[in-house]
Amino acid sequence: MFRRKVPMYSIVAKKPSDCSARELEQFVKLVMAGGEVANGLPARVQKEVSLVMLFNDEELVGTTGLKRPETDYQNKVFRRNQTKRGANSGQGLFNQHFATGFKV
Repeated sequence: MFRRKVPMYSIVAKKPSDCSARELEQFVKLVMAGGEVANGLPARVQKEVSLVMLFNDEELVGTTGLKRPETDYQNKVFRRNQTKRGANSGQGLFNQHFATGFKV
């Protein structure tokens, strides 16, 4: 008889202040492993609105975070994309950006 272990995935969403030190450490480590985040991530993670973590049993395999980026970063993104800020930029949901990282 052939048996295959079926992964048990779970999704956890929390404010950074509700995360354990281990969860925050795992989150930062996985995102940094992607190689696309500048220095200072641990401090920025603390400012995020929400952290979402995807677990396969006990192993963290995916992350995403809803963040409020600094004004300088927002301006840089708008300049790089040669777009103008809309009437709602800087207000409410229109000021939210997603940062994601996935383990492959």
